[in-house]
Amino acid sequence: PYLLTAACFEHRPVVGTSPERMAAFEAELLDTVGRAVAWVVLPNHYHVLVETPDVRALLAAVGRLHGRTAHAWNGEDAARGRQVWHGAAETAMKSE
Repeated sequence: PYLLTAACFEHRPVVGTSPERMAAFEAELLDTVGRAVAWVVLPNHYHVLVETPDVRALLAAVGRLHGRTAHAWNGEDAARGRQVWHGAAETAMKSE
């Protein structure tokens, strides 16, 4: 299992501008990562514990998710060109 974490640029609460946006992002995140064990979506970042045989493919899929959501949210917020995400980091779990 891996702990995947990503934050909004400068920890701005872009995900949390509304409960609807947070819920829609949570659903899309879970669809993207597949086998999530646990997760939390907060206004400016998220964590997801996921089991995957291919962490590189997972990070590529998350990168595409970040691109789609940034484009959509920048349109919704009339903020074209704004940087939304500040990457993602994965940590392999070493113990239960």
